[in-house]
Amino acid sequence: MSNILVQRRPVHAEFMAGGEVKSTGIAFSDYERMQTYRHRLAPGRRYEIPAWAVNDDQTCAVIARSMEGRAGLRVPTREATDKERLQKAQQILKAKEPQLVARLDGVCRRFVEAKNGGDEHAAALGIQAAVIDTQLRILDRTAEVLGGIVYFYWRVGFNSFQVAEQLGIKDAHVRQLASRLIETGVELGYGAPLPIQRRPSGKVVRAAANTGQCADIIRLHKAGKFTVDIARELGLGTNGSEIVNRVLIHAGLR
Repeated sequence: MSNILVQRRPVHAEFMAGGEVKSTGIAFSDYERMQTYRHRLAPGRRYEIPAWAVNDDQTCAVIARSMEGRAGLRVPTREATDKERLQKAQQILKAKEPQLVARLDGVCRRFVEAKNGGDEHAAALGIQAAVIDTQLRILDRTAEVLGGIVYFYWRVGFNSFQVAEQLGIKDAHVRQLASRLIETGVELGYGAPLPIQRRPSGKVVRAAANTGQCADIIRLHKAGKFTVDIARELGLGTNGSEIVNRVLIHAGLR
């Protein structure tokens, strides 16, 4: 047990055979300046981290299947490793590069004509050109970008703007790719991420407390009444069900 505890220490050295010293490379002077911190999900998230996003094997499977989908392979390649599936999908995507370049040239030409002619469709063509341009720019590193989204968006907890800055793409593209990865995880049977259970709004709870209705809500809930019936009986208005739910969550009854 003592050996296990020693190996877990940041400052550690072992004397190997032949006089060689093996260490963590951290000195006590370094350790004195160290500190710990915890990454949290960026505010505004509606869903928890998908379970597969923190499992290396499942993450590889999701990225491999996502790459196959982008390459147009509707059925997963059987009897092949994730690495082999990624390589095959990448080859198919790379072969589409000339088509994407020709498509981008055509869209850009139409965009210039529409803009010079005052056509209202110019803005839509500009967006379409930007999308194709992004596809071309990440064509050789699509799997890397997908892995980066899993790491920065879910494991680190960055928001879409921070992830976009790390990967050199647009924040809207980050959100789109993250949504598609979630869909792929569901397709593989890993399940969808659960909604984040947020603490009730203090403003809503205080509003109910000011009218002396918190106790009534709790009492009626314990009597077995439904949320809608409680809101109707207490005359809580159009947002009554929300007020009831938040008060019950605040009281630890939900």
